[in-house]
Parts: sequence; structure tokens; C-alpha cells
Amino acid sequence: MVADNAFDEALHAIVSKYLVSASVGEALDEHRELHAYGLTSLKSIDLLLDLERTFAIAIPDEYLLPTNYRTLSALRSMLLAIIEQGPSRPAP
Repeated sequence: MVADNAFDEALHAIVSKYLVSASVGEALDEHRELHAYGLTSLKSIDLLLDLERTFAIAIPDEYLLPTNYRTLSALRSMLLAIIEQGPSRPAP
């Protein structure tokens, strides 16, 4: 799956909710570390849970490495890889 505009817009909207120093509608630097925008370790957990709900996926444990969600670019790559793999657990 290649990311489309709807995917990118949804991803940006979700990530922006958890960033302290990003203004609403601000273009995020794809390669800037999200902690530089104010993402804390606690907020990163909420972010990942929100992404799971929004994209109807389960993030496998092997993907739960800080390098996979350090930047918006890394986060996008991780999500696309998981989506391409298909469901990893039955829906509740």
C-alpha cells in the first residue's frame, strides 16, 4: 500500500493532537524527532493506541521500538508495513 493523501492527512491530524509545540495546521517536518515537538513517552503510548483505533490495526510487539515512531517519516513507514501485512490478531 502506498500512502495516499487521506492516509497522510489522517496521520498528521492524529500525531498533531499529541504534540505540545506544533500549532494546529502546522506542517510537520517529516524527519524532525517528534519529541522535539513535545511528544513525551506517555503521550507516545496514547498516540500508538489512537493510531491502532483509527487505522483498525494492531501494532505487533516487534514494532514497538522507539526508532519506529521517532519521526513522522518512521511512523508512516511502520504503519504502512503493518497495513500491508494484514490483520495480526482477530478483531474484538
